[in-house]
Amino acid sequence: MMQATAEKVGFAAGAEHIRELVQRATKLRTADAFETLENQLRTFDKILRESLQDWSADDVERIAEKLETGGTLNSDEIQILREVVVGNADQTDAANRNIETWMAVLTDLSESIGELTDQARLDAAPKVRSAVQNALRLLPQMRRYAGEQDRLERFDNAVSDLSPTARRVLAESLRVRLEQPDH
Repeated sequence: MMQATAEKVGFAAGAEHIRELVQRATKLRTADAFETLENQLRTFDKILRESLQDWSADDVERIAEKLETGGTLNSDEIQILREVVVGNADQTDAANRNIETWMAVLTDLSESIGELTDQARLDAAPKVRSAVQNALRLLPQMRRYAGEQDRLERFDNAVSDLSPTARRVLAESLRVRLEQPDH
């Protein structure tokens, strides 16, 4: 209990530090400020991931045991299994809100290309290039979002009907993840 309290204090301090860095980066808008924020976020993410793995180890072991023995997983156990196997792919609320913005960027690209071809004017080329560059920056995020949605769907379909062999393999995989926290 004492350790959990110390960890909460550590997380609160870490979260406050990140908040300050976000405020600094949004105020300064410099490459250095954004780089500092990015580096600190990566460190904080690693700490959070490792802590979540530590906190859920007993649950994961219990789930592995149920998988091996043919037990039925309850909804909380399925959610934990989903988090372990798929990661935070279902934490896409921000991505869900952004998808419409992303689609608008692609629509802008399409319209800009249409202007260029309709007008056959060289002065439209900078606008088209800007739209292309915006789309190129967003497409990796869009692809990642779509991939995460696909992974969630495959997980949900697979976990609903696991064969005894698949259950054993999944249980073994869970135990390997417990032994190798960087996974």
